[in-house]
Amino acid sequence: MENLPITRTKAQEAYLKMFKCKVKYSSGELYYFSKRELLGMFRKAGFKNEDMEIKILDYNLSATPPLVSLNTSLLSEEKKEYVQKEYNGAVKMIRKWGETSPPTILIKAIKHTK
Repeated sequence: MENLPITRTKAQEAYLKMFKCKVKYSSGELYYFSKRELLGMFRKAGFKNEDMEIKILDYNLSATPPLVSLNTSLLSEEKKEYVQKEYNGAVKMIRKWGETSPPTILIKAIKHTK
């Protein structure tokens, strides 16, 4: 199971905007892989389409706390201003629409041997 970087609601869009800030301007997080990238990983591991059952689920779970602390001390003043604007845009969206998790992909893979 993995969240996908897609949205179906404004609340999911707000969550992804804040998460993207977190990934870009802090450490320890990777952005979500696309469905294509995830399936590519399974294929690289030897799974074929017939080995996989794929479902896209939309739980719309609250993913709080959505706010993150960004360390901008190493950035230029120009870059800090850009980062602050991006972050404030995400906060504004969360205040307006709330935030919920994006759709999740569930991949059940079973290697069939002959």
